[in-house]
Amino acid sequence: LGKDHASVGRTYRHMGHQYLNQYDYKEAIDSYSESVRIEQLQEYVDHKRVILALNSMGMIYGMTGKAEKAVENYGKSLAIQKTNFGDNNLQVAETLNSMGIVYGMMGSYDHAVECYSEALYVKIRKLGKDHEEVADVYFNLGLVHNKMNDHEAAINAYQEALRIRKDRLGEEHEEVARVLHHIGVVLSDMGEVGDAMRFYEECLRIRRLILGDEHEDVARTLHNLGLVYYDSGNYDRSLECFEDALRLGKKKVGRKSEKVADTLHSMGLVYQKLANFKEAIHSYEKAVSIRREKLGSSHLEVAATLHNMGDVYYMMGDLEKAMETYEGA
Repeated sequence: LGKDHASVGRTYRHMGHQYLNQYDYKEAIDSYSESVRIEQLQEYVDHKRVILALNSMGMIYGMTGKAEKAVENYGKSLAIQKTNFGDNNLQVAETLNSMGIVYGMMGSYDHAVECYSEALYVKIRKLGKDHEEVADVYFNLGLVHNKMNDHEAAINAYQEALRIRKDRLGEEHEEVARVLHHIGVVLSDMGEVGDAMRFYEECLRIRRLILGDEHEDVARTLHNLGLVYYDSGNYDRSLECFEDALRLGKKKVGRKSEKVADTLHSMGLVYQKLANFKEAIHSYEKAVSIRREKLGSSHLEVAATLHNMGDVYYMMGDLEKAMETYEGA
């Protein structure tokens, strides 16, 4: 048959699938690449096979942090799709959505918005404005707009995702809770503390109902809710949220995880406001220890915690210890 026969290309494609399922990404890429090369040599090219292989390569490159290679492969796939099947095709929308995710990872937010907007247009046209896949694109669009600090656009996109998901999935679904959490994030960034609190509280209620009290996502919402209560000046309630988040964090992600360090740092802030300086220092010391181990001594988050510790020592009147801590930052 020869090394460039169509059946050899099909074998390479199947090998790519097998390697992908085994998480052997290098061999998967090599197999998919060879399948594309062989398919494009055929008299009658099966464009769908080429598209599938290119999209699989784009996905693998995205998962392994090779964003530019991911965009390159998705771009090739997209060009073939549009040429052979037209712009208003659901596969085009899926590829655009995948490209949007990768552009978001790269920090190319304008390109991400372009991809999501085009995907949204196609999906609404093909599936209707109330389809769950439309909600997914709105959600991704909200994430990018928030990264761009375009809070109003983020809220609008999230609200559309929330409307559709509530209608399709019901009021008490994890995907609804997920949107509520992210709306809370944006509102908190905007300084809309009362509204943020309301969305986080509703998210927390649903997550506890669906996932149980001991889930990692419950801890994440508790942490963010603690921050909002802190911003509102309700330090006792803030501390309650952080204590619950800390307990869950230690249990679910480990005592020395970055998330645990974040919560310990936040607890230090609350204790500092409450003038409980002993507990503030204790929390900051634990946070610094974890952050040094995970991030390195020169990381900005280590410096931030040390600076706060210095402030506490200064407030206690221990100027020598304050200066020593500031210098360590």
